[in-house]
Amino acid sequence: MDDPSTIGRYEIAERVGRGGMGVLYRGRDPVLDRDVAIKVMSADLSDDEDARGRFFKEAKAAARLQHRNIVTVYEFGEADGKSYIAMEF
Repeated sequence: MDDPSTIGRYEIAERVGRGGMGVLYRGRDPVLDRDVAIKVMSADLSDDEDARGRFFKEAKAAARLQHRNIVTVYEFGEADGKSYIAMEF
């Protein structure tokens, strides 16, 4: 799989890792001029409503928390049919 050059409004710099639910990228938010981490749900899970629900719940749960050891969630979105979470890098 080729890595995308953008996801939503975010410019992709590099792939950081891969996990059970998707791929993590380091990117740049050109609007707010800050580095971000972007977690993209795997293509094979994007048609699975249960997996999409868990992914969304993860984003909502993390967005509710504020602690120096927990990343801040900036956005939950969808681009090119794939769900993603943009968060503090």
